[in-house]
Amino acid sequence: RRLLNIALKEARAMLACEIEPEHILIAMLRERDGLAYNCFAGLDLDTEFIEKELDERMRARSAT
Repeated sequence: RRLLNIALKEARAMLACEIEPEHILIAMLRERDGLAYNCFAGLDLDTEFIEKELDERMRARSAT
């Protein structure tokens, strides 16, 4: 439930009409004690970069 609330806040911040998979992934990456974050971090992936890229791509997509 907490994850979906974060995803909903992300969707609203981007003025999206619905929660999309990207919103959920961003929410998962923001949960620093969650499984998704730990998997990405365990692979030495830059989670902050991934979040920013997702955010930028979604904003660009909604602008068109």
